[in-house]
Amino acid sequence: VSSVQFGADGKPSWSLPEGWTERSESGLRFATIEIPGDPKLEVSVTSLPATDPNSTEYLLSNFNRWRDQLALEKLE
Repeated sequence: VSSVQFGADGKPSWSLPEGWTERSESGLRFATIEIPGDPKLEVSVTSLPATDPNSTEYLLSNFNRWRDQLALEKLE
């Protein structure tokens, strides 16, 4: 996470640890990062376009969406 940077176009870039690989994707999935091991793990990087990404409602709705996927209570 500490290597993530955003270009002038708003797209992220990062450095991966040795052995990890990245696939470019399309649609909402920006990239897939593959982590070697048994089992092999995948991290999906998604794009969430918004008309106002600094909006409190926008940020809170996305934050709570992820909390819901982890079976955590929503925050106000």
